[in-house]
Amino acid sequence: MLVGSHWTPGGILRAFGGGILDALAPLAGECEIAQISHPNLWEDLPYDTWHPTNRWPSQKEFSSTWICAALAVRQNAGIVKVIDDLESTDLLMAADLYIGDYSSNVIEFSNFDRPILFYGAQERFFDSKIYDLYAGASTPLHNADYIARLARLALGNLEINQAGRQRLCRHFNYNIGGATKAVVETISGLS
Repeated sequence: MLVGSHWTPGGILRAFGGGILDALAPLAGECEIAQISHPNLWEDLPYDTWHPTNRWPSQKEFSSTWICAALAVRQNAGIVKVIDDLESTDLLMAADLYIGDYSSNVIEFSNFDRPILFYGAQERFFDSKIYDLYAGASTPLHNADYIARLARLALGNLEINQAGRQRLCRHFNYNIGGATKAVVETISGLS
């Protein structure tokens, strides 16, 4: 199970701190939980660079220093592996479930047609159609309360949101000649 976070205020780690990981702790004995994060998360930028007109402090709620310390505590407790030295594509390929936000990792993970749990604020999307594609490809989560139950449900019912994942994949990864599909099938065959 792979948890990813965007660096901006609405990303999982800025919004919840370690709350998502704490809520997943009961699953730690059943599966491996890994946390990846965008490199910009390790800096407290003076404003939300995702949308230059928004002057929200990027450390709204949880600063980079706090997040680093919180992740270290959870890693030392055996709840999660914090991974910052591998490319996210390598980890996406290995994951059975992705828990993410409005990061493009959701799009990339849709190539593997595996379950996605999605925490996303609609205002983070310039186009409501793109938000609808993300939401349709995944099981939405609004807080950490039921995330372990949602993860078990998604892993036990792979067909849930399958049509939505395929729509998301087709929308962003189309190629008339089928090159993207061929690459994904080749990569999937290597795992």
